[in-house]
Amino acid sequence: MKMSRVVGRVLMSVTAWLASRGAEIPVEDFARAPQYDNMQLSPDGTCLGYRVLRDEDAGFGVLSLKQMKSEVMMWGKKGFSYAAKFNYVNGYTWVGPNRVMLFLALGWAGADRDFSHCRYLTGWGREQEERDRAGIASAASFYPVGVLPDARRDPTRVLVLNMPDNSNPEFRPDVFRLNTEDGTFRLVEKNPGNVRTWGVDGDGNIRFALLDDGVNTQFMHRAAPGQPWSRPVDFGSGTIAFGLAGLDADNRTLYVFKPAPNGRKALYAYDLQEGIFSAPLFQHEKYDVESAIFSPKDRRLLGVHYATEWPRQYWFEPEFAKLQKEIDAANPGLANQIVSMDWEMRRRLVFSYSARESGYYTLLNLDTGKLLPIAKTRPWLKPEDMAEMYPVKCSARDGLELNGYLTLPPGRGQKNLPMVTFVHGGPFGVRDTWGFDPIVQFLANRGYAVLQVNYRGSGGYGGEFYQKGRHEVGNAIQDDIVDLTQWAVQQGVADPHRLAIMGASYGGYSTLFALAQTPDLFRCGIACMAVSDWSGLFKFWNEEFQYSRDSLRFWALLVGDMKDEKERQRLATVSPVNLAARIKAPLFIMHGEDDSRVPIDQSRAMVAALKRAGHPPETLFLERTGHWWPTDKKGVEFLHRVEVFLAANLKADQGPTGGQAASQRP
Repeated sequence: MKMSRVVGRVLMSVTAWLASRGAEIPVEDFARAPQYDNMQLSPDGTCLGYRVLRDEDAGFGVLSLKQMKSEVMMWGKKGFSYAAKFNYVNGYTWVGPNRVMLFLALGWAGADRDFSHCRYLTGWGREQEERDRAGIASAASFYPVGVLPDARRDPTRVLVLNMPDNSNPEFRPDVFRLNTEDGTFRLVEKNPGNVRTWGVDGDGNIRFALLDDGVNTQFMHRAAPGQPWSRPVDFGSGTIAFGLAGLDADNRTLYVFKPAPNGRKALYAYDLQEGIFSAPLFQHEKYDVESAIFSPKDRRLLGVHYATEWPRQYWFEPEFAKLQKEIDAANPGLANQIVSMDWEMRRRLVFSYSARESGYYTLLNLDTGKLLPIAKTRPWLKPEDMAEMYPVKCSARDGLELNGYLTLPPGRGQKNLPMVTFVHGGPFGVRDTWGFDPIVQFLANRGYAVLQVNYRGSGGYGGEFYQKGRHEVGNAIQDDIVDLTQWAVQQGVADPHRLAIMGASYGGYSTLFALAQTPDLFRCGIACMAVSDWSGLFKFWNEEFQYSRDSLRFWALLVGDMKDEKERQRLATVSPVNLAARIKAPLFIMHGEDDSRVPIDQSRAMVAALKRAGHPPETLFLERTGHWWPTDKKGVEFLHRVEVFLAANLKADQGPTGGQAASQRP
């Protein structure tokens, strides 16, 4: 009887502990793609377009706001004379109140909102249709790569950027006018050979040209088509990330992004008649501006997006600032962003999200004053079951301030936790931000703290911070990742004996290099789509992937010039494929077989080198997967392997210790 009471008390204690730490959510729920993506209002505000993600493919859907009924077209099949099973919808744009242009794997296509009058406009899909349709101009030299914003709202006169020679890696597009209804197109502006992209005025005239050489940016302007171009206006040195924001309705004020005196990316106005820049219209003392927000009705400047520790927006117009406060009050603790408006600005689509909330859409109708719930992106995941994400910072060994994020597993306290340092890709111009990440949440749900590091070279922190990453691959960038990891240990959050490192692309490289360079710090690593050989990668980019000269110049400036013998030798010394003998910790390598950014040969070479060194890694090579995180069935397979691998090497299930950190939300 006494033994029974003891067992009963133990069982009650275990049950209470399990309840306190949160339930283990099935891996399928984290691997499953969001059911709605990129919702956008139609120009007349009567329906919503969105991408549908399903079974590792994507389609397009339209939701009628009057009937609240959706119709979905998967794989581009419906209404086309030629279709294929995996005709992935990469994106879309409304080109009129009743017509949408879809960016499919087989080419661009036009369709009415009820999916009638479907036709391919470009690519292989069009080539197949042309066999059956007479009277359509040959698309042999028609390879559009982008759409220019045009206030005329005419689906028969859409301005597109076209590459006349698809085999030429140099991105110097011409401008064509495309009729999305009958597929006809014609040349509007021929590229003189040095223009990266173009800008238009309110009448659809090509008035602006952006020039860059992979390192620096300039722009030219003219009064009207046929008029001479101005002399190039210089943005300054190292301004590849800067450019045009938009033209005001007065057709005189051009908004641009350029460096502020403090080195941060800021918004300026440029007077086209006087040829002078204004003082900064908006700048932040620490962070860069990300984008500008314009009225779809009259093109006036409304506000800007930027990201501090959390996503932010600043509104120039009082009406929008007031509305933002009301939306934030109705959705506390979330980042709430107006992501779409109809052309009359009477309906505004709001997307709300956080580190714990995957996101949901609501529609504000100014005529009725009502806020209508539309859809949740991942309704199967409950925010209360997710982990909180906290901004953190420390000083690097050279005194540079480093920022990042720490996600703590629910119910396990904040002391002596097994931790995964999750390294973002890039490495240049990319940063981690506060928000929902299914992989981070999966790791936290399995009991791991997750640390994300915005190392030097990351975007969003100004030009000086960005330039400090120059030629620091395998050096100061890696030191930053180590320094913030050790900070988490010194704070008592992370158990120094249960540290892992994980990342994709450059983050995968960092994982491999960390296991070789700091073998006593990390117990194991997970390298996904990883760079292992810088020389081999540059050769692939130059010979097979055919990067443009500007792109190669960009990478040579920031990573290292392979034409320089000293640089080539330096990069060889920090290439993990040459350091395999120093890697002793358990390693799991994942790569997609269709990766065109970092070819799978990079991982195969690393595996071969590790086998020769006597330390073969675990591997997962996925078919029909490119340079992205796998989802759905392949995502389940990947995350299951991650779960088993980390459990074997970190043993997260140690029970709760310490207290729970206080929530810090915007």
